[in-house]
Amino acid sequence: MISEYLYNTGLKEKAEAQAFNTSKTSAAYPYWVAKSIILIGDIYVDKHDNLNASAAYESVIENFKENEDLLIIAEEKLQQLNKSIQNNSRIKTQVDTLDTEIDFIPSQTLD
Repeated sequence: MISEYLYNTGLKEKAEAQAFNTSKTSAAYPYWVAKSIILIGDIYVDKHDNLNASAAYESVIENFKENEDLLIIAEEKLQQLNKSIQNNSRIKTQVDTLDTEIDFIPSQTLD
């Protein structure tokens, strides 16, 4: 794939343009469209555009289920992206484990 070659040689802007072109002009070849969308996701990751990278991978997962190999690649890349987002987030979740004891006071009966 030409866009993959361009990407691997560091020509990422040209790779992105070629990948978009392939995804638009190769509708009859879903394998190549899916490969191009995955590459577009990789380019967005490199640009730190996590929202569009996630959307690219999710698009392949949702729309190209007939090719298990590409589905696995897109799922793995999405998992890696989500893990990276979580690890680099300034918002840290912390689970507080509090041992709480509740003392019940027996109700008093009125005589």
